[in-house]
Amino acid sequence: DALRQVEEYRNLFKLANDSILIIDAANGTVLDVNDKACETYGIARNEFVGRNLNEIVEDPAAAEQQLKKLRVEDKLDHFEVLQTRADGSPIYFLINTTVIEYQGRQAILSVNRDITERKRAEQEKDKLQAERDQLLEQLQQQIDVMPTAFVLTDETYGITYWNPAAERIF
Repeated sequence: DALRQVEEYRNLFKLANDSILIIDAANGTVLDVNDKACETYGIARNEFVGRNLNEIVEDPAAAEQQLKKLRVEDKLDHFEVLQTRADGSPIYFLINTTVIEYQGRQAILSVNRDITERKRAEQEKDKLQAERDQLLEQLQQQIDVMPTAFVLTDETYGITYWNPAAERIF
């Protein structure tokens, strides 16, 4: 029964849809990873295990701060980090961590959800918003200097805006 249960948990770990890393809490060394982590990071399991966390994070100082905080609180939920794939491309994760015992030592169970596409969409949205704001500002400047009257009204025909030319003409 114990062996069957261990095998069931191993299969859950191996087949999970999120990247799962088990990290030595004392020194940040990767102790184990699931297949999804290898696929997402682009690192073979035999090269991943034994690697230090600082080799895959974009900001090692911030990662160290998170590790210190985790050692005190035993659990950190829903924080975002930027890490690096083996090919050097960025990857954004939403991470949930907890301190566990693994093979007789204190370790960190890190479940990392890839949110790279969501972050790219947010960045694109922010870029488009900035472009829209710039275009609206340019339009406002054009309306303010044009020689013809420009008047905006609401649905009851109350005037909500007029340009300087409208002010001069009327």
